[in-house]
Amino acid sequence: MHVLFVAPYPPTALRTRSRNLIKQIARHGHRVTAVVLSVGRSEPGTTDRASRDSFELVTVNQPAVSAYLSSAGALVRNQSLEVAYCSSPMWRRAVQEFVASGNVDLVHFEHIRSTSIGADFPLPTVWDAVDCRTTVWTRARDLGHGVRRLIGAVEAPRVRRQEKEAMALYDEVLVSSVADREALMEISPGVMPTVLRNGVDADYFAAVPPRPARGTIVLTGAMSYQPNAEAAVEFCRDVLPLVRGRRRDAHLDIVGSSPGRSVRALAAPDVAVTGFVEDLRPYLSRAQVAVCPTRLGAGSQYKVLEAMAAGVPVVATRAAAKAHELKDGVHLIAADDASETAEAVLEIIGNAALAGRLREAGLTEIRTRFTWDVVGNELDRIHALLVAAVKGRAGPVR
Repeated sequence: MHVLFVAPYPPTALRTRSRNLIKQIARHGHRVTAVVLSVGRSEPGTTDRASRDSFELVTVNQPAVSAYLSSAGALVRNQSLEVAYCSSPMWRRAVQEFVASGNVDLVHFEHIRSTSIGADFPLPTVWDAVDCRTTVWTRARDLGHGVRRLIGAVEAPRVRRQEKEAMALYDEVLVSSVADREALMEISPGVMPTVLRNGVDADYFAAVPPRPARGTIVLTGAMSYQPNAEAAVEFCRDVLPLVRGRRRDAHLDIVGSSPGRSVRALAAPDVAVTGFVEDLRPYLSRAQVAVCPTRLGAGSQYKVLEAMAAGVPVVATRAAAKAHELKDGVHLIAADDASETAEAVLEIIGNAALAGRLREAGLTEIRTRFTWDVVGNELDRIHALLVAAVKGRAGPVR
């Protein structure tokens, strides 16, 4: 099978899902051509050599000024700003040319931004929404500040309309979590997306064994993503003082790319802000506990999976736990408010037996449900069923 993988960004180290799904499609013996859009400057991290050798990568470059002008025009046209940001005639033409060549069997789109290309192709189409963008922008409108809150108020109803339309266009719709599926089904009740979980490279994270330093807490995630930045600020403001009030050795590592001014300002003797790092494992290795205080249930929450794969006990919000169907008190400790979160962190730091139980249960859960090989097997099944159904004139697989 020849799969055309269409994404609004290159499969760099920061784009964990697309990068690994492409590798998994190739692992199952299929040819993969990734046609991706690159807007403005390159992201930190590159595709590794093994990845580049396993698929053909076609990158369409778009100047940032063109993307911003397109988004500005969307204000007048009442269209989604982030979809307009990736509206590129060259990108669309590149996809159309591959489809017209006649040697593509299936087109796999990733993210709401790829819907700017449309879905009018004589081939089976899969749209991996990844997360519910309506949830993301509604949260920005309700809980954000300044410009982000204003953009959220503008974008939330527009992206909701875009997601509703997209749900009806593609033969199969995927999401990364149960929470995202529920959110999209509320927008379009007639469609039930398939949950294709995010994965983690368990062997990679296990290669650096835990060597926890007393009192070390780690918070990871791309800090350019506003919910992660807000979670870091709130943790330092509301939770860390409660922890340090009882553990003077408590220290927080904030590890993630592109920290903005609000996150950089958190740096202090007891708080390290690293920015982008090539290898996350040393930071996880020395942590006694990993925290995921992001209140947003939508999205991938790789930070939870990576910490569990590295053998680090996790404290996460209930929304984050629900996103992966993880059990409170078994795989992690779920906590929402500041005092509850501080108590959970302190309990793990001070209770070696509890930390050990969480570590072992987390590692078992990762190996059972969350390796990329497990995810890749499911994606291969979805693709195969869809191609067979369309060839047999059986219609969509939903």
